[in-house]
Amino acid sequence: MLTTIIYVSGALSLHFTDVQSQNAFFFVLLPLINILFFIFLLWQLIFYLALNSFSNDDSSFSDLLAQIWHLGYTIERIGVFHALLNIFFLIINAISFFIAVFYYFDLFWVLIRGQ
Repeated sequence: MLTTIIYVSGALSLHFTDVQSQNAFFFVLLPLINILFFIFLLWQLIFYLALNSFSNDDSSFSDLLAQIWHLGYTIERIGVFHALLNIFFLIINAISFFIAVFYYFDLFWVLIRGQ
């Protein structure tokens, strides 16, 4: 759930950053949040999806696929509501991650093209 909040706050800071603004919030604080969000995304790409070494809980993309595959067993073990709620949050987390990565890639592409 915390990673979802980080994805949303990072995407919002990317959207509202204005380097040419006179307000310090838009040209100092939000770019700082963008840098921290970029470091967080790199950490997620390298360790969270590839190595999965910092996570002992069921929150990686491969765990999401495994939980969908074994949904019947999970429902028997913890109940329908908790199993579906857990899968729902994992899906939201995975979607948020991929949207953030593609959004960052799009901003990087605009920066390279110079528009």
